Amino acid sequence: MKNTLGYKTKYYLLLTGCLMFLVLCYNLAFKKTIHEIKAIKENTHQFANLQDAPTQLRQLDLKLKNLNGGLFYEDRFTVNGEVLLLEKANSLSKGLNLTITELPHNDIYNKNGLSVKTQTIIIKGSFKELLTFLKCIERDRSLGNICSIDFFSQRESSSGTTSLKMKVFFQTIIQDKTK
Repeated sequence: MKNTLGYKTKYYLLLTGCLMFLVLCYNLAFKKTIHEIKAIKENTHQFANLQDAPTQLRQLDLKLKNLNGGLFYEDRFTVNGEVLLLEKANSLSKGLNLTITELPHNDIYNKNGLSVKTQTIIIKGSFKELLTFLKCIERDRSLGNICSIDFFSQRESSSGTTSLKMKVFFQTIIQDKTK
């Protein structure tokens, strides 16, 4: 039998056969192996995350406790928060020679089941006494967190003297009981 196929034709047939062999090998063996290797890598990654889960859980609990430190569930801040602030400020200002120049003022902002209550109070006195007042009031978290302090001096028109005043902003986050 005479060989009628040339080298070029044999080359193309061999190349086509090799490509078909590679496609067949991929579909029958390599495809499943590649998918299994990916699944093993994903499972080892998930297993590593599961081993770190207790430490991550402790960190998340700590963050949640820090967040809940400023979150109140009681109604006492909405009803008599001004009275509570006035009582605390009055009791502290007696021993420090301070004067409350403006009664507490409330602003409440509601969104997504949370109410952010901001209270302001203005107190007059010397710088040292005002800082002592801040130190004492900051330790007591029942009024909320101190979010801002504004020192300013004001000239009184009747006596012509300049006095130092401090405006303190307390902020409390209240969660609605219905949510």
